[in-house]
Amino acid sequence: MEVNRPDPDLFPAFNGEMARAMRLETEMVFAAILRENRSILEFLDGKFTFVNERLPRTMAWRAWRGEEMRRVELDGARRGGVLTRAAC
Repeated sequence: MEVNRPDPDLFPAFNGEMARAMRLETEMVFAAILRENRSILEFLDGKFTFVNERLPRTMAWRAWRGEEMRRVELDGARRGGVLTRAAC
């Protein structure tokens, strides 16, 4: 369920596909932490995420090709854990 939508003037690239990718990123991080039996602290400061070609453009990361979600490490990134996901 969508509660908030970004301001279209500030985020003109936002659309339904991007919203789905943002939600899937959070779900995949959560599932990976559980599946890999990682520390519960990784919900707060985990250093990996999942992206497809829609998300990196939004986050100013290098360009990816394709809709498939790929796991990436966040070494040195200011993001970490579930709370810094775009969908949160």
